[in-house]
Amino acid sequence: MGEQFKPHTSTKKWFAGIGIAIVLAGIGLAVYLVFFHKPVKPVAGPYNVDRERTQALEEQGVPVEPAAKVSYYSQLAQHYEALNDKDKALTNYLKAQAAVDASKEVGQLVFYMPIAGLYKDKGDKTKAKVYFEKEITYLQQFVHDHPEQAAGVQTAVTAVEGEIKAL
Repeated sequence: MGEQFKPHTSTKKWFAGIGIAIVLAGIGLAVYLVFFHKPVKPVAGPYNVDRERTQALEEQGVPVEPAAKVSYYSQLAQHYEALNDKDKALTNYLKAQAAVDASKEVGQLVFYMPIAGLYKDKGDKTKAKVYFEKEITYLQQFVHDHPEQAAGVQTAVTAVEGEIKAL
């Protein structure tokens, strides 16, 4: 009984087998990544209706008819404002107001308050005050033309005067 038990495989062979298995797994992974793996495409930014509508309006182009032109610029301005692009919003509100001023067909529509608000947000108190004052003049003319609505309009005038004082 003096014999010693000898395992069937040696430790060196066992480690060599594990090493070969790891190498084969690495080769298999490399083959998969090179030939079969499809990279995930990056997802576009979150869906934003204002971005989509702004793009659609810009692709459409500026209408010729005065009321449609005013609507076009004011919608574009509102979408840019929602996208927090204050410079483009301001530019388009100014274009909308210019279209109103150039046309007698559009009627009583002004963009003084959003223009004043954007100038205020940008820190341009002088221009903000000019447009707040234009809004007051507009409202006073409205009261002159429609005295039956004077009470409601006076509340708006007081609010705009408060905006001027806050500058």
